Amino acid sequence: MEKILLKMEHIHKSFGQAEVVKDFNVEVKQGEKVILAGASGSGKTTILRMINYLETPTKGKIWLDGDYIGGHYNEKSEWVSDSMQDLAEKRKQIGMVFQSFNLFAHLSALHNVTLGLTRVLKLPKKEAIARAEHYLNKVHLSEHIKKYPHQMSGGQQQRVAIARALAMQPKLMLFDEPTSALDPKLTNEVLEVMQELAEEKLTMVVVTHEMGFARHFADRMIYLEDGVFIEEGPPEKLFTHPESEKTSHFLSFCGYKEGDI
Repeated sequence: MEKILLKMEHIHKSFGQAEVVKDFNVEVKQGEKVILAGASGSGKTTILRMINYLETPTKGKIWLDGDYIGGHYNEKSEWVSDSMQDLAEKRKQIGMVFQSFNLFAHLSALHNVTLGLTRVLKLPKKEAIARAEHYLNKVHLSEHIKKYPHQMSGGQQQRVAIARALAMQPKLMLFDEPTSALDPKLTNEVLEVMQELAEEKLTMVVVTHEMGFARHFADRMIYLEDGVFIEEGPPEKLFTHPESEKTSHFLSFCGYKEGDI
């Protein structure tokens, strides 16, 4: 039986009176690549941010590798929220790559990657440098490790951000529109790296509008609309024979129509 790495059960999220995610449920198997698709405002990024508790669910529970994220039940079956220290420990298991690169402008590529390794994982400096060099090489940046963000293209900066997340050796990787700030050429650089990571059976949940990439990359695609789960399945099924007219309508805006091969 394939191991369930991530489970979200009856997740709701409200901001004031606006409920942006409504009873979302998902299980992600270890090594699976899942795409969250939908128009802007459909709740995709909010779901991603709730997985590592950058946003706290209004209702529902999230597990990662069998442990609750955000809290636990005590011996009286009462829910106890995690302390910041406990939450930080759990977040170490989750890597996240954002739309903006979020690199430290005053640090080189190498230093941007080693920072978390020395400060969060408490690795010795020599070991941290070796690990950072390994992951920068994995994203094809071995010749750029001494460069600062302003000396690199957007695609290179995003690949540094990916290397930084990978170097923490998380169980789960989250990608929130990692190519939205890039032009088509630089987009391809990042998507090619993500495809290489997929071949290594890294568990990934990805928010993207790059539907051509999603079609060939994902094991499963989930379509959401206005915070509501609409349907899921292998990408080829959703692209060629979607069950919902809403899914078909969305994909038609992306340049696909039902039956496209």
